[in-house]
Order: sequence, then structure tokens, then C-alpha cells
Amino acid sequence: MNKIAKVAVIMSAVLMFIGCASFPRSVSRPIVNNTGTVIAKVYIKDSEAASWGIHSNRVAQTTTQSATCKHCTGGKNGGCYDVYCTQTVYVKDREGNIVYDTKNLDNGESYDYRFSAPGASDGQPVQYKSIDIKFVDVNGFVYGKNNVNLTNNERIVITRDDLYPVLTMQNNTGFPISIASPISENIGNNSSTIYQIPELKDDRKHIVSYSISGYRFDKEVVLDGHTTLSLTDRPPTVTIKNNTGYPITINSPFSEFVANGGSSSKFPKSNRNINSQIISYHSGLVEYKKEVIVDNEDVVLTLTEKDRPPIVTVLNNTGNTVNLVFLRNPGSNWPEHNILSLKLKEDGTLDNTTVATQAGERRGSFTNKETFRFWLGNLNVKPDKYDIRIDDVQGSPYVKNNVHITEDMILTFTPKDKP
Repeated sequence: MNKIAKVAVIMSAVLMFIGCASFPRSVSRPIVNNTGTVIAKVYIKDSEAASWGIHSNRVAQTTTQSATCKHCTGGKNGGCYDVYCTQTVYVKDREGNIVYDTKNLDNGESYDYRFSAPGASDGQPVQYKSIDIKFVDVNGFVYGKNNVNLTNNERIVITRDDLYPVLTMQNNTGFPISIASPISENIGNNSSTIYQIPELKDDRKHIVSYSISGYRFDKEVVLDGHTTLSLTDRPPTVTIKNNTGYPITINSPFSEFVANGGSSSKFPKSNRNINSQIISYHSGLVEYKKEVIVDNEDVVLTLTEKDRPPIVTVLNNTGNTVNLVFLRNPGSNWPEHNILSLKLKEDGTLDNTTVATQAGERRGSFTNKETFRFWLGNLNVKPDKYDIRIDDVQGSPYVKNNVHITEDMILTFTPKDKP
């Protein structure tokens, strides 16, 4: 075979090889933001990949800096010399890493996704890979598609319909709640919070767990698009109704002032397994404790005049005008250990003219057949036995000893009560 023939054979073989071989080529696919919002981050990964990695819409920061450049004049006698110039360089951090900015994607804009596609033999279609796409908008909401086949998609559009399923949890229980699942958050009554599944492949069935005052509730929900779950389950409650005739202050298990004739807030039962609830409150200066049984229904505890310190009405039938009233513990001294400190008017309000009375005395007078009232709620004493003494304007005392005061009562003093 002559030299020319050999070259022809070699060229023919090369052309056959080129015709049958496949070479990779660069392919571009625009991914369009039609979500109606601004996209802060774009994530793209092969569908088989486990991790999303770093978001794609990053742009390396650049800056210009002064430099020395060579300038050559050219020509037969030309030469080169240094001149000042500017150069564009990448911005780097202290460790020498390039610093990146994130370029937001406005609605209607597209991100140009470029990748290398394998070639194919003659007559065979190119087999492109499948990718997963995730957009995160400026409010943190996530949109995306999985298993997008690049073979059949020249232009990929992400719309509002591609929003990952969202769950809105609305608290309609009447109380603040603590959500433990699928997120951890405390929200007030009539407030709401949002959960969005992190990945499209995740299970759409979720258990919403929340608690009120130690009571836990579980609600099952299936996420399909945007789902709203109204949380209404709550524990049974205790309400305090104040019919004592005086204001009260509840100390435990919650703190609240309740005027006479009013009702407290509803207080939730704190434990499913404990039905007994101790209510502690003050009526005047005196503390009371009441037990209520709370099973599975709301309970109203009504406090009456028997659930507060008694009112003592002193009726003057001595025939004389009285100007001093004393109250003491049995056996103590008059008037050093006198514990009466205030007078109440007939309507139960304080008589301000007696507030500054020393040693607990009531100074003033009430004539024969008149009354004087005092309320043990102003004396920081609990119902018990007391000695009660009144003195008339002549200085004559009238005494009742060991009076057991457990409820409202009238004490009538006559001349027989003189010691």
C-alpha cells in the first residue's frame, strides 16, 4: 500500500470513530420564578443526591485595586515600562476564602442553570439527568419541584402551586399554649403559628402536640396544600364567683383580684390525674383555702358570706352613750392588747375618721339603741374567741367574754354586762 492510500485509510477510521463517539456538551435550562414573591435562595441538586448543599444563586464579590502593569510601545525601537492601572479582584475573608453575595430572584426573573450533558451515539437521544429544585423566598416560605427531567423541559417554571405544604395552627383554646410538635413554640390565645414541611418527600401525616398548664393534647392532621388546624381542646377549668360581700384576692393557683359580685378568669386544671384543687385567697387580711374537685367538666366555686371573715354588730342597749369599743384575745389586758382597729359604716365601707385610731380604739360615740359594726377581715385575725368591751361616756365598762365568732352576729350589750 502506497503512502497516499495509508493516509486515506487512517482518515477514514478517524471519521468513523468521530461519528460513533459521544462527547459531553454544556446545556442551559432557565428556571423561572413565577411564585409572585422574591426568592432569596435557589437550591438545585441531582435527584439522587442526599444533600442540597450550598445555594446556587451566589455571586462572588469583586473589587478594584491599584496595580502596576507593563506597557509596551511596540515598533522596532519600542520598549516596555511600568504604568499604574486598576485590576478587578475577588474579595476574600481573613482565611483567604472568596466572599459571596446572594442575588435575589424577583418575580418573573429566571436563574440560568448550566450543566454538562453526555453526548450520544448517532441516532440515539441524549439522556439528561433529573434534578430537584427548591426556592426559598424572603419570608422563609419554600417552593419546589422534585425529579424534573431535563430532557423534556427546555424551560422550568416554579409557581405558587409549587409551595411546599403549609400548616397554620390557630389557638382557639382560650389559653396560651405550648406547642411541642411539629415545631416548638409558645403562642397566646387567638394567635397562630405556621409550620412547613422541610422536604416534599416527607410524610404528609403529622401529629400536632400542645399543652396547657401541664395538660397535653395530640391532634392528627394530613398536610395538603395550605391547611389550617383550629386548636380548641383544653382542660376543664375552675372559675371563682365572689358573693362574699367584699372583694377578694386569689393567691393560688393563680393571682387575681375579684370584686364583690364578680367572677375570676377561668383557670385550667393542671393535671389529668389529680382532681383535687386547692384555692387560696384573701378576704381582707385573712387567708382562706377551699378545696374543689375538678373531674372532666368545668367547675364554678361560689364563695358566700360564710367564706369570709364575720361582721360583728354591737347593739347598744345599755341606756347610755358609748364612746369606746375594744376587742381583745381572752385574758389579755385592756387596752394595751386591744386588736380592734377599724370601724365600718352600715354599708360595709370603712369609716375614715377611725383609721388613725391608736391602740385599736374606736373614738366617737353611739347612743342607746344605736349600733356599731366591725369586720374581722380588717383585723388580720381568723374567727375565734374574743373578749369584747364597750365603755360609756361615764367610763363604765360592759364586757362579753369568750365570744365565739364564726359568722355574722349581733352582740347586744345591756346593764347586765357590767363586770
